Amino acid sequence: MVIPNREGKCCDAVIRQIERAAGTERTAVCDPELKGEGPPVDLRVTVGDQQYALEHTKILPFDDRIEAARAHQDISACLSEWFPGPLPGDAFYEIYLPLGVPRPGRGGQGERRRTGLQAWISATVDALQARAPGRRRWSPHVYELDYQWST
Repeated sequence: MVIPNREGKCCDAVIRQIERAAGTERTAVCDPELKGEGPPVDLRVTVGDQQYALEHTKILPFDDRIEAARAHQDISACLSEWFPGPLPGDAFYEIYLPLGVPRPGRGGQGERRRTGLQAWISATVDALQARAPGRRRWSPHVYELDYQWST
């Protein structure tokens, strides 16, 4: 059974409940999508004399949630690359990314987005530091750039 980890665990948990109720173990386990046989479900299995087809469906909390997560991962990777060490000054920085923020992308447009974001962060950190020199934060030994989704 080649089902992504969490989906596979979920399908297995359902099958174990069916096995417990039937008092017998599963047989004839088949991954139709992998074999290209029958309807494209995640798993077909027989428990006792009853056949079951399981399809794990993702319920997304909002439209384009998967694309938003990909954008977040791409931007996170850029931030980690650009700012691997502490940012200057005694401050704690947060950047809020709106849900509709586009992925940095590739090519010229992607490069302009990445360069623009990096330049804006650097300039903003410098400007904030200049406005409040010497301001102490809770822990003077930890400097972070934190990012969160805003709605």
